[in-house]
Parts: sequence; structure tokens; C-alpha cells
Amino acid sequence: MTLRPGEVPGRAIAVFPFLKTSDPISLGTFTFRSTDDTTGLDAEDSSHVREIADMLFLQDDLRIRSATYTMLPALDLDKTEPCVRELERIQAVVAFCYSQPHPTFGNPFLTFEDSSLAIFSPEPVPIFMASRASCDCDRTEDGTKAG
Repeated sequence: MTLRPGEVPGRAIAVFPFLKTSDPISLGTFTFRSTDDTTGLDAEDSSHVREIADMLFLQDDLRIRSATYTMLPALDLDKTEPCVRELERIQAVVAFCYSQPHPTFGNPFLTFEDSSLAIFSPEPVPIFMASRASCDCDRTEDGTKAG
């Protein structure tokens, strides 16, 4: 969705939710860090990393304690940005490296899906996606209207 006049795009954040790192690591032109490490970020970016980290769950109520992230410039997700293409290549290499079979057991250390990469970009959301009027929030589990 396009920005309204006067709005400034925020920086995006790329996250490998299922990968941990204890030290910063450079891959391509990006430096990946643990979500516990917000060194060098301003207060707003640090807050965004913390909010994203708090949203990561493995399943049900099993939180992911630490993930790996990198800061991105402001993105237009409706276009193919060069940094997104580079991230796609990095994700493919990481997935390949971690999905190599274990020499003894033959099982991969991680499956390809465990190397998923998510990009979080602060953009306006169409009102119909956030409006209570656009959902069936008043329905019960069996689909009947509540109240």
C-alpha cells in the first residue's frame, strides 16, 4: 500500500525466526545479529526488533527466545528491491548449509523450512484488514451469530 502524503517509510527488518546466533555474522552486505543484541540501533529500531521477537512462536505457547535479524533500508514491498533479491540468495545458501545430512545419522540438521526468512516492514495497512466491521468477530465457534 502506498504511503500518504507526509508519511516516511520506516526501516524493514529481516528475521530468520528459527536460527540463533551469539555473535554478529556478516553475510553478503548484511550483518545478522541475535534479537537479544540491539547494539548500535536507535531506540525506535530497537523497540521494533523487540516487538518482532516477542511475536515469534514455535507453536501454540512455545515462544522462540532468540532469533537472527538484520536491519534493512525502507522497502517498497510492491517492487522487487535489490536487497530483497540478495536476501533470497542468502536464505537459499543458509537453507542449503543447514539441510546437509548429518554424516553419521543421515538426517538433516534443519529442514529447508526451518531456514525461513520473514521481512517485517512498517507500512500502512488497508482499513478493511484492521477494521472490526470487516470480520466476523461476532461469530461463535459453530459459525452462528453471537448475542
